[in-house]
Amino acid sequence: MNIINKQVMRGIQIISNVKKVTNFNNSKNSLQPIDVLHILKSSIEYIESSFQENNVKINFNYSCIQKSYFNGLYVQGDKLLQNVFENILFNAIYHNDNSNIQILVKVSKIILNNDFFVKIEFIDNGVGITNARKKYIFQKGYEIQECLNGMGFGLTLVKKLIEKYNGYIWVEDKVKGDYKKGSNFIILIPEINEKPYVLT
Repeated sequence: MNIINKQVMRGIQIISNVKKVTNFNNSKNSLQPIDVLHILKSSIEYIESSFQENNVKINFNYSCIQKSYFNGLYVQGDKLLQNVFENILFNAIYHNDNSNIQILVKVSKIILNNDFFVKIEFIDNGVGITNARKKYIFQKGYEIQECLNGMGFGLTLVKKLIEKYNGYIWVEDKVKGDYKKGSNFIILIPEINEKPYVLT
């Protein structure tokens, strides 16, 4: 039953990714101010509701953000930003053999090249990613080999979207030097000081 469930999950994600690619290629809308905290909360709720039968625990930590930001932390994005977050969360669950799946979503702010960025970390206790694979998982063409395993295709799209938002994405070990302890996917997106765009 576990194998069957994973196959179904894999098929659903592949179909979903194809739709996202189509939306990305056909997208003509300009970027607009979006509340990252709101989108993350929605993404977490969606993933948790999709895996109610799994023992999944997702912690959302943005306590290091000043209280003045609790009502909104904004970046330039579009509706596909939520797909980015959901894709990473899905992979953290799919590529996890533990009976207790744990994911920490951590939000902070950093300064890079004199610009303010929102830093979002997705820290899991999954199977991890070897250093050799870390070099290729975001590269164009890697999905040809890996998309049927549920990872490469989505991450290639994720990288394209993050670059569209003038951001960066990479992956590190949860425990430095021991990839088997899990992964930490890190996203940086430039912060803006504008009112949030309400997604419908």
